[in-house]
Amino acid sequence: MLYIASLPWVYHEVYLWSAAWTVAALACFAKVAVPGLEPRRRDLGLLGVCVLGVILTRATAGWPLALATVAFGAWLALRRADRRSKAGAMLVVAGVVPLIVSAVINWMKFHHPYMIPLEYIQWTEVSARRRLALLANDGSLAGSQFFRSTLANYVRPDGIRFVPYFPFVTMPADPARSYGGAFLDQTYRTGSVPAFMPLLFLLGIGGFVARSVSGSDAGSRRCGSRCSVRSA
Repeated sequence: MLYIASLPWVYHEVYLWSAAWTVAALACFAKVAVPGLEPRRRDLGLLGVCVLGVILTRATAGWPLALATVAFGAWLALRRADRRSKAGAMLVVAGVVPLIVSAVINWMKFHHPYMIPLEYIQWTEVSARRRLALLANDGSLAGSQFFRSTLANYVRPDGIRFVPYFPFVTMPADPARSYGGAFLDQTYRTGSVPAFMPLLFLLGIGGFVARSVSGSDAGSRRCGSRCSVRSA
């Protein structure tokens, strides 16, 4: 948020709103994903509203959240022994509805469920590199060919630079590099997650490992009588 405020562009408002909706959606997701605790309908509905808010604000931020909600809901629904399986179907709906709404709106505007006609954007007419990027990537700026470049630039441990003036921490001196032969369109000085958010990065890894190892049964034992009261 500090960097967005230091160099405001007209579409930075979209970044701010999508960040706010994303934080709310993740909070709701964490609440309904408590092991051994059956989610309430109110929490499931609030999750769907937040995911819809993200996807209507910035589709590229909302699609991963919607797909994660659908995947988690399907996983719960298939676990017949888990008493949360009934909530799994509602989670799938909470993720599918925002996807459908987004696809319908995008189809009405661009006759495609999720892509936009980059070849008709004014910047494409001005930028020769944009035209080369579309030509090299079959008319799209998304695809698996960008995965290695994205992973390397966002996870590199040295993706940070310290300077003698406020705020004393800034982006790397050079723009993001291409890996695996991908032809990138526009590249910016990109900070990495481990370098800028080391505590969050380590907590994320630790939480993923702990959740994978413990399982829902361990979560139910830790929950104890509170789960029975909540379910009732």
